Amino acid sequence: MPAMHLAIPAIGLALLIATAAPAAPASRYDIGANLARLKARPVPAEWSFAVAGDSRGGLHVLEAVMGGIERSGAAFTVFTGDLVPESTTAYWDAALESLDRSVRNVPVFPVVGNHETYKEGIGRFLQAFGNPSPHAEGPIDYAFDYGGARFVMMDNSRSNPEGFTDAQMTWLDKQLAGAPALVFVAAHKPPYTARWEHAFGNNAKRFMATLEKYKVTGALFGHIHFYDRADHGGVTYLIAGGAGAPLYHWDGDPDAGNPKFFASPKGVKAHNYAIVTVKGKTASFKVFTDQAKLAKLKPKRSAGIDLSPADFELWDAGDFRASATAREAVPAGK
Repeated sequence: MPAMHLAIPAIGLALLIATAAPAAPASRYDIGANLARLKARPVPAEWSFAVAGDSRGGLHVLEAVMGGIERSGAAFTVFTGDLVPESTTAYWDAALESLDRSVRNVPVFPVVGNHETYKEGIGRFLQAFGNPSPHAEGPIDYAFDYGGARFVMMDNSRSNPEGFTDAQMTWLDKQLAGAPALVFVAAHKPPYTARWEHAFGNNAKRFMATLEKYKVTGALFGHIHFYDRADHGGVTYLIAGGAGAPLYHWDGDPDAGNPKFFASPKGVKAHNYAIVTVKGKTASFKVFTDQAKLAKLKPKRSAGIDLSPADFELWDAGDFRASATAREAVPAGK
């Protein structure tokens, strides 16, 4: 089904939605409604957005993460999936209540995580966030433009296949062709690499090649419960999977220096979130973790930890390698 492009030139904001999409529910987390809120805000010369994901049952951590994001003044949050442990009324109510307590001014734009598909299924996700997807059925993929950047939000939450379908890859190619100077692609599961084994395999090579072809600025993921980043073909990949789910390989598993898991020397098993700052045609990132507090605690230090936004300190920072100048040199559809 063809998508309808609702352009809002005044602030460079657009939402790609289906012409036959169902009516949005009355929810302050509805994606379409939140995009309308962004429309009402002028875009400053320098602005930022946040990246966080994988809270599941760790709502005390989620509230500290989102509290830090709220304090940052970010325009919105890209949430990389697994807001809930399972898709049930009780878990969804608890997660949304935590967001109500911790964030009021920063809209949340999520991708679907695999835990959102468990138990009662994807319907609970749609009740909270609406369905902005251009597909009549199937994966929940959507894209929007803001402040000279395009955000392509993709659903690789399903296990059959674990990754992206060929149809999704065709859709991705269309979103990247002729996109603005800065482009960010977000999904729950990162692509399989020699380091990231808890990842997706189906169309992983094609996905990475497509991002490289279009000189995508950054690729944003969760699913692996730690922070890490990698650069491949000029594209910066960030994993921000530390918003409350049990931290991976923490107690009795491989130590923090095990090269099997981390692609960066700054990779760390800690709760985390990232702030991406956009200025003109450049983008940079800062990552905040609670590693300093975790380091003082004994085994099972990630379980039931008492956190506040102030416990998150700067851990990593850098510039996205893909330059806007190089991106603009890519002809649409080539």
